[in-house]
Amino acid sequence: MSDSPASDKESQGETVIQPVLELTPEEGFRGWLCVVGAWICLFCTFGFLAAIGVFQTTYQETVLREYSASDIAWIFAIQLALMWAPGPLFGRLIDTYGPAPVLYPGAILCVFALCMTSLADQYYQIFLAQGLVFGIGSGGVFTAALVCVGQWFVRRRGLATGIAATGSSMGGVIFPIFLDRVTNEIGLQGAVRYAALFIGILLVVSSLMIRARLPRKKWDPQLKWFDVTLFKQKQFALYALGAYLVM
Repeated sequence: MSDSPASDKESQGETVIQPVLELTPEEGFRGWLCVVGAWICLFCTFGFLAAIGVFQTTYQETVLREYSASDIAWIFAIQLALMWAPGPLFGRLIDTYGPAPVLYPGAILCVFALCMTSLADQYYQIFLAQGLVFGIGSGGVFTAALVCVGQWFVRRRGLATGIAATGSSMGGVIFPIFLDRVTNEIGLQGAVRYAALFIGILLVVSSLMIRARLPRKKWDPQLKWFDVTLFKQKQFALYALGAYLVM
């Protein structure tokens, strides 16, 4: 006996048409809400990175004065590199399961890293907290944000992505001023704690705004993590090269 009517039709040689899942219309209120959430995410990640100069100067004058400027700069170099390096892993997880498995842990790591940075007084502690943990966390946050914006916008993807990207510019204006002034009043460790609280609140709000438009899929173990054949497409290869040189 067949298990279902569909299997009966298949056994009789009839073609079974599977129902097509309709996507939510692009843009709309949910799409623009996702753009606002992505704006906040980039404000808290790339925007916070703009305060590197404040940290570099303060570290050289206080807790890391025994280290050279080059040694201290490695903290921020690793931080920035780790925002991009896990991209293939994050992107595949988001495409398969949606933004939640990447966005939520990433947001938690950002806040945790800043809290640990405020308690650190050794080079390796600052390197692990601010360089390693915050780098990975912020990479997950901004990757999830931009991927979801790209799903909601097709015709005006450039416009939506550009608006979301301005969050990093605004953060680049606010965070250096904020950290510099608060550091002069209560010290760098206190300023980092206030920044952690501020960023934590903003990331909670953004996590409620960012949703995927595409449905979840089953994990495909046969899918390649890095498909080099994509570079045979001239437009993609030129885009990748241009993005590499810009970054």
